[in-house]
Amino acid sequence: MCLNSRWRPEVRAPSPAVAHVHDRMPVIVPPARYAEWLDPGTTDTARLAALLAPCELPGLGARPVSRRVNDARNQGAALVEPVGTSDDAA
Repeated sequence: MCLNSRWRPEVRAPSPAVAHVHDRMPVIVPPARYAEWLDPGTTDTARLAALLAPCELPGLGARPVSRRVNDARNQGAALVEPVGTSDDAA
């Protein structure tokens, strides 16, 4: 059985920084907790579940960007540059 047939991405309620964009977000494990999350010897599921709580990371937020990000054929750093909320965001 391949991993992809069993894996389901974890999503949780959004952090306050991005709640205005969507009602859920991917789980973010804080970098300081990576070793704990990835330790195959960890069997305490309650401890691991605590790592899935929404976290606030410095710099986490949302801003308007070009709608061009929605097409994988478009590439480049300019796609994630902030834009205004007028038609120039198209």
